[in-house]
Amino acid sequence: MTRAERALASTWRWIAVFCWLVALSGAAVIGWSWYSQLADEADKRGVAVSTLAGDVRVLRSQVRAAGQTPKAPDPSEAIEDLPERTRVPVPIPGPR
Repeated sequence: MTRAERALASTWRWIAVFCWLVALSGAAVIGWSWYSQLADEADKRGVAVSTLAGDVRVLRSQVRAAGQTPKAPDPSEAIEDLPERTRVPVPIPGPR
């Protein structure tokens, strides 16, 4: 046995534990990044829905002020769960 083999033979368990912890930490970082991206995307969608609904309401009020009938329906009447969709942060979609 060489000197390197003797050194590795006595400490191989610690090296294996260290490698396992590095792999586990990497998996945790990747999972956290994935979760963060999903949450950011859901928040962006919530803001977009809220902005769009607000813009439709403004346009409807402008059309009514001009004395005409708006062709676009009121968002709160057209979409059943609009207040839930416009809430930010938006819950991540999936089974409830």
